[in-house]
Amino acid sequence: MKLTIKSLLLLPILGSLMTMQASASDIRRPFVTAQDDIKLSEPASAADDNAAQPNTPNPEATNPDTANPDAANPDTSNDLAPTPMAAPEGKVSRTPIARNPDTFTIIPGDVLQVTVWKEEGLDQEVLVLSDGSVNFPLIGSIPAQGKTPAELQAEIKQKLHSLIPSASVTVMVKAALGHTVSVIGQVLKPGELIMGHNLTVMQALSQAGGLTPYGSESEIIILRHIHGKETSIPFPYDDVINGDELDKDIALTPGDVVVVPTAGLF
Repeated sequence: MKLTIKSLLLLPILGSLMTMQASASDIRRPFVTAQDDIKLSEPASAADDNAAQPNTPNPEATNPDTANPDAANPDTSNDLAPTPMAAPEGKVSRTPIARNPDTFTIIPGDVLQVTVWKEEGLDQEVLVLSDGSVNFPLIGSIPAQGKTPAELQAEIKQKLHSLIPSASVTVMVKAALGHTVSVIGQVLKPGELIMGHNLTVMQALSQAGGLTPYGSESEIIILRHIHGKETSIPFPYDDVINGDELDKDIALTPGDVVVVPTAGLF
């Protein structure tokens, strides 16, 4: 009975020794086993990668049309370019004609900008007075009416020569307030118009808003001073607006008055 008890007591010790021996053997094996496992696993992973990536066909080989984009998409830039539109036949351009500074004549009411280079005190904005003259420092009153800006510029330079021998003078029209025409009578916006460009009767009527329903198209006249006398010029509105006699669209001059009378009831 005693031997049996001792044997039972030794069994746990023997079990622990066997476990320690097995652990020691496992500690000695990993270096060899791990290397062997790595060498064996590499080809397997490569094979798995090849299996996971199916063979992708070459898009250029399967789609020959996309290999050359120029062949599939020909140049259409010329087809998309806008085609210039020709002006309709029978239409006459009504673009205003800019005033030529060589033919523009100064009249009372115009505002001029006179500048002398490097002379700040001689940079002046002057008004052409009712008598046709302008006042300028160091010179006094100078006749300006009927002259072009270039002619007035040369005269100012000549008068300044004794004081400023090398004066560089510039004369510009800042506002042609003296170049006005009037439109009165049966128009939507009667009044005075500043002639910023060469103006015809039809352009003046357009800027005045056109005729009212009561305006007489056949009795329109232009009042103009010629050699000190007032002259009445008939205007063939019907012929011009229908395009029959466009050359009779009279060019207005400063001071003209366009009169649109009221049409008769009968």
